[in-house]
Amino acid sequence: MLPKPIISRQYRNHLRWLQRLQPGKYPDSTHRTFEQPVWQWKTLHGTPQEMFFTQEHPAGRLAASDFTSMNDLQITIAGGPFAQELYHLVLTHSNY
Repeated sequence: MLPKPIISRQYRNHLRWLQRLQPGKYPDSTHRTFEQPVWQWKTLHGTPQEMFFTQEHPAGRLAASDFTSMNDLQITIAGGPFAQELYHLVLTHSNY
C-alpha cells in the first residue's frame, strides 16, 4: 500500500500547466483527483531513490587490509633505491 501523498506546490504546478494547455477542462476542484495518479506515477517512474543497506561489523570478526606501493616517493638508502610497500590493517568494528 502506498503512503498518503503530501500536498505540494509541484502537483499544483502540474495542474496549472494542464489548465493552460487545455483551458476549461481541469477546474481547480480536480486538484486532489489529479494528485494521487501523479504521485503514483512519480513513485514508479520518477527519480530513483537512494538506497542504503546497513552493515553490521561484529567485534573481532572482520578486518580490512591493503598494500600501498611507496616506490613513487623514490626513497633511497646509501644512494640506492629502496623499494617498499606499506601494509595497512583496519578492524572494521572499532575502525582502529
